[in-house]
Amino acid sequence: MILSLVIRYPTFICLSAYIRVEFLLKIYYLYSIFFVGTRESAYVLAVTSAGVSHAVTKACSSGLHDNCGCDRTIYDHPREPNFEWSGCSDNIYFGAEFSRQFLDVRERNRLKRNPKLGLTNLHNNYVGRHVSLYL
Repeated sequence: MILSLVIRYPTFICLSAYIRVEFLLKIYYLYSIFFVGTRESAYVLAVTSAGVSHAVTKACSSGLHDNCGCDRTIYDHPREPNFEWSGCSDNIYFGAEFSRQFLDVRERNRLKRNPKLGLTNLHNNYVGRHVSLYL
């Protein structure tokens, strides 16, 4: 079957080789982002950490997870005596903690092999969580 395709369409071989080369270039690009300590990889890791934290926080507030829910600390601090809080505050601390546990495992394992890159990536993950907590 493949031989008949090659005979009918001689560009079939070139196309499959092109697809393989394009795939290898994409893998090399991902390698350069996650396994080499560059400014671009720092940005990607920080944004990923902030994104995971934000997504988990929103899922908790929406009631999509069983293990978390609304942030209850705001109920303890009323601003006015006759004000009653209603609604669901975002549990950003749970989202940040989940992001830390989820993303930092890979970097902690990397500390044994490449301590500089592992510590740098742990810092970049922290920066992303910090931004999502305080901005």
